[in-house]
Amino acid sequence: MLTYLAHINATGTRKSALYTAIANQMHFIKSFTDEENQVGAKVVLSELEGMSYEIRLRALIESLFATIDLPELVAGRTEHTYIAVSHIHFVLPNDTYGKPVLSNLQLQSLLHPYGFANHIEISQSATMDKVADIPSLALVICADSPISDNITPENLSPKGEGACAFLAVPEHNLCITPLSGTHIEQVSACFESSDDVILFIGNEARSWLYEWYELVRQVGSDSAYPGHFIDMAHTTGRCGAAQWLMSIAVAECYLSSPLFFGKALYLVDDSHNQIVRVTRKAA
Repeated sequence: MLTYLAHINATGTRKSALYTAIANQMHFIKSFTDEENQVGAKVVLSELEGMSYEIRLRALIESLFATIDLPELVAGRTEHTYIAVSHIHFVLPNDTYGKPVLSNLQLQSLLHPYGFANHIEISQSATMDKVADIPSLALVICADSPISDNITPENLSPKGEGACAFLAVPEHNLCITPLSGTHIEQVSACFESSDDVILFIGNEARSWLYEWYELVRQVGSDSAYPGHFIDMAHTTGRCGAAQWLMSIAVAECYLSSPLFFGKALYLVDDSHNQIVRVTRKAA
């Protein structure tokens, strides 16, 4: 399915740092209530804030390219794959007119310093929020930086930025499985082990929260179990077009940490009823 390569967001680029930040619900976004500021929540302002949308996206992508050693991937000389990468699929946002913020021509220009811009197939989409959207035999790059103050009483999720890279190759190390059954059956499956984590990756709307806790009540589980239910946006913000794949990167950070004793993360989104389980591929 997918093999994690790299990520970058306000916590940095290390998996251990992202795991620690989210597991401890630290704040690497602008605090979104006066009360939170008064209790001294740590605020790390984005270095990209103040730049244009296009420049922020280019900076995130260029940083990823430098991190993943793109020439070696294209040549197929890495520990991650024996397949030479010839296709890069970008998951990037659209502008207010529904057109890509970065055109394919602009994306090709990011490849020119490596000398193979004309030898790599490029495609892009504005969303990738389900398993069926993942292209095969491709390097997948996603990035978004929708920084703005958009907190409302109904929608409590702040925005942040992030980017990550994956390989969609047969020799993958992450299994991403949509749960089957009714919504209540899916919610019940999330509580099979107290060591596993439910990661909320959607917009924290009050109406959705009421619905979630009613479902939890019906299945007879305690969603307040320490560390069991975590809102990703509270730590790094909601990353727009990159949100779903950034949540997979978070799952990789958990599953790689010696401090995490669970075997799965469950990704819960308020936009649809499908819950997704992420586990490490069996040896």
